[in-house]
Amino acid sequence: MSTPNPTPNLPIVVIGDVFLDIIISSPSHPQPGGDCLLPEPVIELPGGSGLNLCTHLSSSLSSSLTFHGSLNAGDRMGQVLTRHLSLHGVPFVNHNPLSLPTGHCVVVSCPGDRSFYTYRGSVEAFDPTVSTPSPCHLHLAGFSNFGSLSVDRMVSLFKKVLSSGGTTSLTPQWGETYDSLLPLLPFITYLICSESEAYGISRTSSTSAVSDFFSSPSSPSNTVITTGSGGGYLVTPSSGMHLSFTAPILPSPPVDLTGAGDAFAAGFISVAVGRGGGVEEAVKEGAAWGGACCLVKGASSKLSTSVVSSLRRSVVLTVTSPPPPSPSMIPVHVVLDYDRTISCIEVGQFDLSSSSPGQVVSRVFGGMERLKRLEGEVKKIRDMGVEVSVLSMNSSHVIRKSFTHYTKPLGEAVGKVWGFEDVPCNQIGLPEPKSVSIGGLVGKPGEGRVVFVDDSKDNVRDMRKNRPDVVSVLVEGGRGMEDREWGIIWETLKGWGVR
Repeated sequence: MSTPNPTPNLPIVVIGDVFLDIIISSPSHPQPGGDCLLPEPVIELPGGSGLNLCTHLSSSLSSSLTFHGSLNAGDRMGQVLTRHLSLHGVPFVNHNPLSLPTGHCVVVSCPGDRSFYTYRGSVEAFDPTVSTPSPCHLHLAGFSNFGSLSVDRMVSLFKKVLSSGGTTSLTPQWGETYDSLLPLLPFITYLICSESEAYGISRTSSTSAVSDFFSSPSSPSNTVITTGSGGGYLVTPSSGMHLSFTAPILPSPPVDLTGAGDAFAAGFISVAVGRGGGVEEAVKEGAAWGGACCLVKGASSKLSTSVVSSLRRSVVLTVTSPPPPSPSMIPVHVVLDYDRTISCIEVGQFDLSSSSPGQVVSRVFGGMERLKRLEGEVKKIRDMGVEVSVLSMNSSHVIRKSFTHYTKPLGEAVGKVWGFEDVPCNQIGLPEPKSVSIGGLVGKPGEGRVVFVDDSKDNVRDMRKNRPDVVSVLVEGGRGMEDREWGIIWETLKGWGVR
């Protein structure tokens, strides 16, 4: 098994994919043969796991960096990517012997879902002849996109780097033929992957089984497994150490989750290789960079150093043995406010008693179309085994009445309903803040994974401060939950492995 090289400032060589991402933000997918009006223009952004990682690394390394990829410098897309790499000071070696068109990917982003249409082009024709300095650190990204890069060639190259005193790392890719990576595992110093990728490589379905797999003698020296907003954990077989870490506390809701894994890997490598730091420091840096990436549009956009510094301080490390419990055994909760979150207004008894059913649906729930969306989304969440509760400062009697008389499907899907009659009060008889009362619904920190949605900035700010384990989502505009809020909920649940 390879061992980490503590020497800082090793030259870093990255072999990775480079694409131009064409991003379409749409409220929904069109019906076959139909049309869908877009709320914002289609945009083009540099992308590809290799390019994203090198862009972030270039801003912080004191050691040299060389990026080996494949594009067509003669076509428009290739020129866009070439300018980006030059602007960020990334030395690039082009491996496109067939002069194929530059690879590009159409990303269709809908609330709670992203779909991809990829043309590999020049990336698939990558010329695998790569020379490396000795010693160096070698990183491989987007392996499955390289049609000509065989696993045997990569095993040989990784062995060569290790034998000369260097180190290696790899970030796999969702949908990769994971079996092809198995021969490489013993020669990887740092494997950095998501939870779903770890399941795919190990062919297991629980955290404990994944941990056992990556604790074997034939596994990488260090395996970092990220779990999205749940943080992640690190397995080091040689010491038997299992290190878990929290996600950073974001100052605002995520803007774009694309590329957060690449940013994490860049932050980790910048410390573990660039500064020769320990894995504890490296995972904190990786988590901070990944969090900062979620706050900007585009996977290769510049990260704010002040934001990274703030996020780094909020990451908590814990040495765990045995490894963390399986996600399938950890309860998952979605807790929704009622007024201006489920409903579109501040709802009182008068709104329900003095109005016809049609008026209630229109005034309280924003119309039949929005109400059907609410019913469908909550039912889908419940069908996945997630508990859905309501925590409101309105009356639980009013909330239950609105469910019983006007939307029975929503009432059947929602579990507990806590209004002002149910929440605990402090010593002077005032209701406790929601960061306290939510414990009665979901338990203490660490007893479950929780998404909290509210229209009050004060409630969300208080929750982020006093319950940082909870993913808190602010409803914008006081208009009730819409596409943006559902999108964040679904992205969070997917990051926790909820399917």
